[in-house]
Amino acid sequence: EVRRRLLAATPRGPGTAGLLAAADRLPARRSLVVVVSDFLMPIDRVAALWDALWRHDVLPVLLHDRGAEDDLPGWGLVPLRDLETGSRRLVLMRPGLRAAWQQQGRDRREALERLFRAHGRDAFVLTDRFDGDALARHLLAR
Repeated sequence: EVRRRLLAATPRGPGTAGLLAAADRLPARRSLVVVVSDFLMPIDRVAALWDALWRHDVLPVLLHDRGAEDDLPGWGLVPLRDLETGSRRLVLMRPGLRAAWQQQGRDRREALERLFRAHGRDAFVLTDRFDGDALARHLLAR
């Protein structure tokens, strides 16, 4: 049923309002809520979502594509596409921009980890591919 509904769903534009709306539709009783995302949204929106989920046990699953940072060339043209909006742009990558991009990614992950810990849960970081045993270890460690 869930699969069928997800396949039939029609996205209605970019943004995070749907996450907050979904949080409002959860049952009042404490539940395990798994939020799977790259969390590439403003950190205040992530905080607002966590605040909306205050009564639940929330497991953040942080999707991390190592290639998005590690496979960047030192020099060259890099075509970019925003997967949520579909917008495209061409960036001239150079060593300083590459280093700044990588540092920004590390800083963002650290900020997210601080936010998740402040709400009582470390993120399960899913890098490149799913590892069920790693998820089980993560859940058992809590």
